[in-house]
Amino acid sequence: MDNLVYFSIPTTVELMAQDDKLPTITGYALRYNVLSADYGGFKVRLLPGAFTKSLKKADVRALWNHSDAIPLGRVKAGTLRLSDDETGLRVEVDPPPTELGRSVVAAIERGDVDGFSFGMYVQKEKWSEFEGYPVNDIVQGDLFEVSPVNFPAFDKANFDMQLASLHSWKASLPKPRLELAKKKLLVRLK
Repeated sequence: MDNLVYFSIPTTVELMAQDDKLPTITGYALRYNVLSADYGGFKVRLLPGAFTKSLKKADVRALWNHSDAIPLGRVKAGTLRLSDDETGLRVEVDPPPTELGRSVVAAIERGDVDGFSFGMYVQKEKWSEFEGYPVNDIVQGDLFEVSPVNFPAFDKANFDMQLASLHSWKASLPKPRLELAKKKLLVRLK
């Protein structure tokens, strides 16, 4: 599929102590109605309800830094719990009692890791503007993973896919708006 996207939007990772187990990793993997950083001439905003359908059927995984070789939890196994609320997507992960699990918890405790990221397939999107800036609004997505991450990053291949969508949106603009959008993009690229 060519609509695979990884986004990292500022969030917070926390730990909840448990008796005789590693602490549960908690936080918001994503927040609704929050603009992302600049992704090369546009920003992204996740709309409330974007994952309502997906959460009913998806067997989402919690991974370490988006690596599918390093699972931390899974919905089907009951070691990952996701809840959708007005703020965003809340995550609770029970890390495995392994060296990896202990290392992840230690990195969060020390403050070395303090954010979440997520991976999804975009099913429905629309483009809008905010203060003259192009915004890719995600209306519906299929969530497949959440990750505590130390360096939130946007995958270059996915970046190209999003730029293609941006160019398609700009092509649909009336001529005066298109010229304004081009000028703003050129100014940002300088």
